[in-house]
Amino acid sequence: MLKIFTLRRACSLLLLLFILGMPLVSRAQLAKGKPKFLGNVMDRFVPSSFGAYWNQVTPGNSGKWGSVEGTRNVMNWADLDMVYNYALSKNIPFKAHTLVWGMQEPGWVSGLTPAEQAAELEEWFQLFSQRYPTTQMIDVVNEPLHVTPSFINAIGGTGATGWDWVIWSFQKARQYFPNAKLILNDYSILGNTTNTTNYIKIINLLKARNLIDGIGVQGHGLEFAQSTKITSSLNSLQQTGVPIYVTELDLEHADDATQLGMYQRVFPLLYEHPGVTAVTLWGYLAGEMWKPNAYLLGKTSTVGTATLSTTFQDYTFSGSGKLQVHLTNDHLDNTRDMEIDYITVNGVNYQAEDMAVNTGVWTGKCGGSYSPWLHCDGYIEFPAGSGTITVRARGATGSETMEVRTIDDTTERAALAWLKNTYFNANDGTTTEVLAEAEAGLLGGTSLASTRTGFSATGYVTGFDASGDFVEMNVNLAAAGTFPLVIRYAADASIARSIKVNGTVVKKNLSFPASAAFTTVQFSTNFLAGKNTIRIYVERGATVGGDIDYVKVSGAKPAASTLRIAGFQNQLPSGVGIYPNPAQGGTFKVDLRSLASTENLSVQVVNVQGRVVYSQRLPQQEEAELQTNLRAGLYLVRLTQGQKIVSQQKLIIRN
Repeated sequence: MLKIFTLRRACSLLLLLFILGMPLVSRAQLAKGKPKFLGNVMDRFVPSSFGAYWNQVTPGNSGKWGSVEGTRNVMNWADLDMVYNYALSKNIPFKAHTLVWGMQEPGWVSGLTPAEQAAELEEWFQLFSQRYPTTQMIDVVNEPLHVTPSFINAIGGTGATGWDWVIWSFQKARQYFPNAKLILNDYSILGNTTNTTNYIKIINLLKARNLIDGIGVQGHGLEFAQSTKITSSLNSLQQTGVPIYVTELDLEHADDATQLGMYQRVFPLLYEHPGVTAVTLWGYLAGEMWKPNAYLLGKTSTVGTATLSTTFQDYTFSGSGKLQVHLTNDHLDNTRDMEIDYITVNGVNYQAEDMAVNTGVWTGKCGGSYSPWLHCDGYIEFPAGSGTITVRARGATGSETMEVRTIDDTTERAALAWLKNTYFNANDGTTTEVLAEAEAGLLGGTSLASTRTGFSATGYVTGFDASGDFVEMNVNLAAAGTFPLVIRYAADASIARSIKVNGTVVKKNLSFPASAAFTTVQFSTNFLAGKNTIRIYVERGATVGGDIDYVKVSGAKPAASTLRIAGFQNQLPSGVGIYPNPAQGGTFKVDLRSLASTENLSVQVVNVQGRVVYSQRLPQQEEAELQTNLRAGLYLVRLTQGQKIVSQQKLIIRN
């Protein structure tokens, strides 16, 4: 059949290709040089910050059949071209999403005969493969456990296997994309035993026919999923022998500290699991995500609201940033429509119908572009500006609520800063500080807690009840120098603490004024290039009490290091042997023969959240067997001799 293209989209493509030629931020991506990529989704435009963080790209809505061929034989490739060309220009993997999905199939398909449906679907595969020949990965079928396309009977239906239509889809994908990795994708798999079991049935059917190269597990809804259940699902999927791709990860919370804690708990479980090949996030920009509080970069501010008249009126606001004009109350009865004529900012008029982003226009579904109308709750996005903002608009009924928002797309939320500066250690010099969480440090006479509100990460260290009680943390710096050491603490009464850096007392009985809320003290001291050990302890006769949240070295850049368990600034090299690794059922042995002495040895096993989950004093012998009974997952085995850490090694436990 003859396929045609829309002229407006062709013009937009030329503009976007021009933009692609412009220099972008040159910071290294978070996972650059790592064996597993960390990607993200892109739709409608190329964010200037994308290359600073992500080294793989997936199209969002633009890659779905219903978006490309909303009208039969009229192909709208522009947004998909943009994403594909970006991947080519940056030499990063392009993962297509998605060929078959019942939720966003073209509306006209259901009215065709089965023969026509099968022919149109196969033509969609063929045209896609011809236009994007170097596609590396494809979500072939999306969410088969939850939604079936209208045309499944045309491609085999359930058939003898129960999933013949999925098998047909993968067979055609293998035919048209012989060099791409073919992936099955679905949600509510991680942490759900029933769905995991049913998913594996489809995977094994495809595997038996050599049709599947990857298992896609969406990362939606993991905010409160149990860590053990997430890991259990990953373990079960790993046993199929098919690589796992974590797709569409987003962790949503309006509070920065809470979202940070979610990322520190969930992300290492996913990224560090031995069966997981890579992770793709489902958005990161404020104001651009389907889960509004899952963003990682930017900040959304409402600068004003108004109830609209049925005739065009000027509504004036003040603010700065990228601009969005929202209709917010159509959901009440689906009768409210808003028309925007134009906005004026910085003396420039922008016509609403010229804007490429309109998430509220009705096009058979909510969302589109190049229309002044919003028929659903959504927004039209305008270029950035500052100062007085005038919106000329009207409502169809006179009861429409308009809200004007500004978007700052430069501020990193705590979770993104943690991924960049601590987890991946990809600091580019724009944020110059190195932070170590106290709860991930070495404890002496102290303990972990999380009852006082306002802490960062997963908790803090408390229990400074006697002389000598301490917490010790490591920071790994790119260069030596004199830098401010910032200590975040809370104390119900004034206390004094002494601080050692690399074994030398740099402050004795430093005053920590009373503060029920977490606050900071700081002073400047000397640091070495590489590893630095910071110990905060109680001097003899000093006031006890108080809590330590973290330390950070301000103005310093972190040294490059390997992937770490949450909160650990470095991994110590060690001749101490741990075997078998992976360990089955939590039982493993520690070979101590490389140590000069086996006196006063203790072992701690730390989980990915930085919590000690097993500890034991070791006997004075060449080898010790530990029966931890820990669940499957990734752990850090830390060996101490007195107050000195002599070994830290990663351990994988399988059940």
